[in-house]
Amino acid sequence: MPLMNMICGVIALLSSLAAVQADHRYTPGPVLGLPGDLSEISGLVAVDDRTVLAHNDEVGEVFSVNVGTGETSLFMRLGTKTVRADFEGITLLGPYVYLVTSDGLLFEARREGAGITRRYNIYDTGLGDVCEIEGLGTSNEGDLLLLCKRAAPKDELARLRVFRWHPDKRLQPAEEWIDVAAATFMAGSPSGRDLTWTGIERDPRTDGYLILSSRGHVAVSLSADGTPLGVMPLSVSSHPQAEGIALLQNGTLVIADEGGKAAGRLTTYRPL
Repeated sequence: MPLMNMICGVIALLSSLAAVQADHRYTPGPVLGLPGDLSEISGLVAVDDRTVLAHNDEVGEVFSVNVGTGETSLFMRLGTKTVRADFEGITLLGPYVYLVTSDGLLFEARREGAGITRRYNIYDTGLGDVCEIEGLGTSNEGDLLLLCKRAAPKDELARLRVFRWHPDKRLQPAEEWIDVAAATFMAGSPSGRDLTWTGIERDPRTDGYLILSSRGHVAVSLSADGTPLGVMPLSVSSHPQAEGIALLQNGTLVIADEGGKAAGRLTTYRPL
């Protein structure tokens, strides 16, 4: 990645963060190229202060990535014959790893360390006819948050819609939590393009949330109750197709970009 592009991306992120949360500032960390198994990286979740779990959007395999060294290893595989589906998000909740597909199916498997997971559960959130799911996270209350890529039908103006799914009510459909016009955030888009949402992450420092838009090249900040707080523009050249967002335990921000014909990559921003 050209140095100037990296600098521009960091400056954009720093300036916006300073406006929204003046006590949280960042400095650039490593930009890591990913192996071919993650060239179409789609989901990201933090494990600790140095590790994230990631997956691509076609195969039910989860990889562990050290964000300091770039070392990558297989963490989990769904089934002896690996599941193939349009996976769009991953999160951790209690003893389980959850992955979600674009049509709202949740795959639940126990966190049993590296290797093959032979057993898993599948739950239908009921969102397949509501919208295309593009992100998965957790709430402060211990629910799963499902992020819509856009409002449905496709000819509607884009909206930010997030649904809650209760693990203790696994057989019930998800409930709507947030429905906000995307125009609320459009002014912060450096590309001036419509917003398509691709990732959601809880910020344990503030109990708020960061939500990523790939097409619009922004991350938006929400309060704990879902109230919009601000917009963080991202460099278009540094983040051509941002698909995943994670916050490590030490506050490091990690953004995953799909590589297309090139390698996928992780960009890190360290807190000051």
